[in-house]
Amino acid sequence: MGWRSALDDGLPSTGLSSDASAGVRVSAGRVPSSVASVLLCNAATYSAQSRRGCGTVPAAAPDHGEHERGHVATRDEESPADVAEAPDAQQLRRLLVTAPFGREQAPSVAIDTFQRLHAAGQPEPVDSALLLCTDWRWRRTSGRVLVGILASGILDDKQQDQLAEDLLWPDKAQYVYPLGWLGSAFVEIDLSPVPGMARQRTVHSDPKTPMTAERDIRPPLRSWAAERVLARHLATPNDVMARARGLPARDGAAAATGAVHAADELDPAQARTVVNAALRCAHKTPRKERWNN
Repeated sequence: MGWRSALDDGLPSTGLSSDASAGVRVSAGRVPSSVASVLLCNAATYSAQSRRGCGTVPAAAPDHGEHERGHVATRDEESPADVAEAPDAQQLRRLLVTAPFGREQAPSVAIDTFQRLHAAGQPEPVDSALLLCTDWRWRRTSGRVLVGILASGILDDKQQDQLAEDLLWPDKAQYVYPLGWLGSAFVEIDLSPVPGMARQRTVHSDPKTPMTAERDIRPPLRSWAAERVLARHLATPNDVMARARGLPARDGAAAATGAVHAADELDPAQARTVVNAALRCAHKTPRKERWNN
């Protein structure tokens, strides 16, 4: 679940509103400070990252409301400065989550780092693969990153199946991580409407609080995932093609293309289902792929 639902479930109305460029507003007295701290930490950090990279900043000053508060988060530990410098797999994933908007890098950086860490037996290779393939640094080369990771031979069949499911069915890739990766000590600023009356205090939240990072899944990843899921008989052709139709145009075309690639692994009736669905697709790519194979 996302950061809002992870903390809002079962709570009374909080008066929270969010904006990717303006931070989060919390009306004083309507939400516990610990909950407000967690929410503002996540939103403020990602707002800052989207503008200028990794860092923690206060939520932007509110433009309305009688009495509001903002929070500044401090990270509990420092993350490595660059993907290639990650000393272990957990630090790699932490960097990819807390600084997801780094400069564009060559696919070999992601592939070599994955192989260096997980060939040595580091845990959770599927999570590392998911975050590397969907990271902003490789937004234009996600398919090449995926191919390199698969070619390393580190992921076994079951792990590749899991990765394919994670890249096909959700609208966005999701990764759950502890709040402590972003920070658990917050400065709570009481933004009084009276000039010169602002007050602040330090608030601590449980660093183990689960948070969820969401990533865009690019078309080459959808294509491979659809092919893998069908070829491994993890879902029916009808389900995969229904998923393709439910995706945005480019993603849906990519998923349909992947399904066509898997047709040789299906029985004749299933293959016809996939081909017929591809021929009905409004996007030209699946049709082209069908007749070029």
